[in-house]
Amino acid sequence: MKKMALSALTLLFAVSCGPSLHVDAEFLEYFHRFEHRGGYRIKNIHAGFEQLEGTTIGECRYEEPPVIAIDPDYWNKASDEKRESLIFHELGHCFLGLDHNDKVFGDGCAKSIMNSFEISDECYWLHREEYMVDLFGF
Repeated sequence: MKKMALSALTLLFAVSCGPSLHVDAEFLEYFHRFEHRGGYRIKNIHAGFEQLEGTTIGECRYEEPPVIAIDPDYWNKASDEKRESLIFHELGHCFLGLDHNDKVFGDGCAKSIMNSFEISDECYWLHREEYMVDLFGF
């Protein structure tokens, strides 16, 4: 009986201490797009809404597990393109470990989704495939 109780307790501990994914339902579609495009299975990240200071629209906090915070005021006004680029950008930091890349194309558009500044919808659709190659390597 003691052995069975100990085994059950060990199983409970292993399950509760394993990787977890706590993501606001609003972000799930974009997490799935990221996983599909990159061929990844995202684990051990938390993501939710939080009032952010100044002009910050999203951030990755390198905690254990990493936390993605998205400003709700920005999100509620953002187009699908802006939402996708923001979630992909923050996952680039929190999941892929990427830094900012502020290089620009000749047309003035960012060369990378990891740009420090917001990418316009026009630039996003014009260069989306290049952003995906830059982000995922293919």
